[in-house]
Amino acid sequence: MKNRTKKFVVLGMAVAMMASSTLCVSATGLRDVFNAKYYADSYPDLKAAFGDNEEALYNHFIAFGLSENRQMSPIIDIQAYRAAYPDLDAAFGDNWDAYVEHFFAFGMKEGRTEGILFNPLEYAAAYPDVAAAYGDDILAITEHYLTFGIAEGRTAGVMVKESETTSSGGSSSGSSSDNSGSNSGSTDKPVTPGKDPQPENPGGDSGDDSQPEQPGVSDNNPQPEQPGVSDNNPQPGTPSVSGNDI
Repeated sequence: MKNRTKKFVVLGMAVAMMASSTLCVSATGLRDVFNAKYYADSYPDLKAAFGDNEEALYNHFIAFGLSENRQMSPIIDIQAYRAAYPDLDAAFGDNWDAYVEHFFAFGMKEGRTEGILFNPLEYAAAYPDVAAAYGDDILAITEHYLTFGIAEGRTAGVMVKESETTSSGGSSSGSSSDNSGSNSGSTDKPVTPGKDPQPENPGGDSGDDSQPEQPGVSDNNPQPEQPGVSDNNPQPGTPSVSGNDI
């Protein structure tokens, strides 16, 4: 009996600890990671309209910012986090607080990094004073970063998106292809200078190629095949032709 009682007590304590942990995580939502200064500074139109009014900026994000895909925090891009994981989208739908809660409770441990802009564990590991003050309380570490870390220039744990670090290589390849195309076009004529294909000859006769072998004949008589025959083709000023006519 005593052993059973001890087991029930231990089990009850474990459940209570789990319940308290769940309640702590369930309190995490958009408001906990929303940063009014970040939101206003990222969008000049909001800065001009609301200034530093945190309540007005948060209400704008809920009413319009989400649908306009505006980023409201340096901690997480909540729209990207949802889009990257279909299982979360199927489970939470438009419950945006649930995505934030999932990230702090499970996402970080599961290695889900899409849409994540800040890693609180790396932040605490880099700054012993933060680790000593907050331990492994991820939410408290995140709040410290938002409240003090950014202003103090603490950059450890900040995750840079891959698209921001990848340089575009299309321009170099494109320019090389353009140059290769221009070079190939410019080498068409220099390959066979002076020897153009037959279609450029108006007559189109292949016999024209034999003319250079008999230069004297072509110069004196327009018909090189029968240079000496003038009877068949009367021409003015030829004495033999006028004798035959007599």
